[in-house]
Amino acid sequence: MNTKKLLLLLLWLISFKGFSQSESENLDKFWSYRDRLRKNFLKIGSEPGESTPMSARSIGFPYSNGDALTSRVYWQDATIYLGHYLSVLATEIKLLVSAYNSSTDAREKQSILSQIEQSKNELYYALQAVNRLDKRAEKYLSQSENPPATSDLNGLIMRDDIPFDFYFKFQNDYSPIFNRDCNFVNTDSGHSETQQYGREASDEGTRDNCYSPEARPAGFHSEYQCNNVMSLDQVTSLFKDNG
Repeated sequence: MNTKKLLLLLLWLISFKGFSQSESENLDKFWSYRDRLRKNFLKIGSEPGESTPMSARSIGFPYSNGDALTSRVYWQDATIYLGHYLSVLATEIKLLVSAYNSSTDAREKQSILSQIEQSKNELYYALQAVNRLDKRAEKYLSQSENPPATSDLNGLIMRDDIPFDFYFKFQNDYSPIFNRDCNFVNTDSGHSETQQYGREASDEGTRDNCYSPEARPAGFHSEYQCNNVMSLDQVTSLFKDNG
């Protein structure tokens, strides 16, 4: 390599290092994203729909009724995202425990311990969400009125159990990106088909429910969709991320 090329390479490496972020900056970015995940993309708890990360917050999308301010909370392939979430929590706890054991500062150790307990709490409810999707699957998929039984915790899962009115849990959300309230008016999930944004039922196609468009009146919602079932990518994501 000639001298000119070597100098150019060194200049490129120096400039690359100058734009790189420090460990402290990357750590701050991680906790900023984690805080957004907790506040904006899930509700932690044991009730239907809770502790299952959403796929997207669709804010101000111009749907067919032309309302640019219409927003929705949206879940698709929810068990895939749930698998990623479990993986993040387990990795986070392991790293926090290592940081706690290596720290000698009492205040820092207390802060780390507090975060460990919070992450363990999230992990507990995320695992409960997996069990909930398993235990409720037979009742949901058979459209039965019978309550779930102990024997229903058997590995058959559905993709999500997000109820159609779940958007109410995000009513006070604010979007710093769009600098306004989110104004969520709908929930879109694999569990419940809902009438979307003023469109007629016949405009929605068959989507993921088991009713023809002609059989559904305007404003229709169903507590059953036949595609809300386990598939290879759903199951392998739960195994892959947590094996």
